[in-house]
Amino acid sequence: EAIWFIERKNKFAVETEDYHNASIGYLNLTEIALALGDLAGAERYIRQTLTYADRMDVGDDRRGIQCDLLMWMAWVAFLRGEISGEYEAIALFSRAQELERLIDFNKRYLYSIRGICHADCLRRAGDPATARIITDINLVICSEQGWQQNISQCHRVLGDLDADSGQ
Repeated sequence: EAIWFIERKNKFAVETEDYHNASIGYLNLTEIALALGDLAGAERYIRQTLTYADRMDVGDDRRGIQCDLLMWMAWVAFLRGEISGEYEAIALFSRAQELERLIDFNKRYLYSIRGICHADCLRRAGDPATARIITDINLVICSEQGWQQNISQCHRVLGDLDADSGQ
C-alpha cells in the first residue's frame, strides 16, 4: 500500500526538480519491489533512480545514492543468478565498494544492508572468508549505530557461514 504514496511523492519531487528526494524515493520503491519478489518492478525503479541521480549535483549525497543504486543492481543480478562477469553481481558490488571508499575512506567494505547483501552474494558464490570479514566488520558498525535489524541480519549471515562450514 505504500507504493502509491511514494510514487505520488516522487512525482512531486520530479515536478519541483528535487532529484535528490526523487532518487531516494525510487530506491525505496526498489527495496519494496524486492521485498515483494518483483524483480521486474525493482529493475524499473532502478532505471528511474538512475535517471534522477544523474541530474543531482555532484557530492557525497549523490555518491551515496549511486552506491545504493549499484548495490541494488548487484542484488537483482544476484537474485537472477548472474553472479560473475563484467556487469553481474560481484562486479557491481565491487564498484559499490569502491564508491563507498570515496564517500568515507575509513570504510574498507560495504556496511549496513549494502554489506549484508554483498556478504550473502560472496557466501553463495564460494568466498566465505571474505563474506565473514565483511560481516564481522559490518556487525561492529551496526552495533555501534544501534541498527537492530542490520545486527540481526549480520548474525543470520554469520550463522549461514557457520552452517556452510559444518559448525
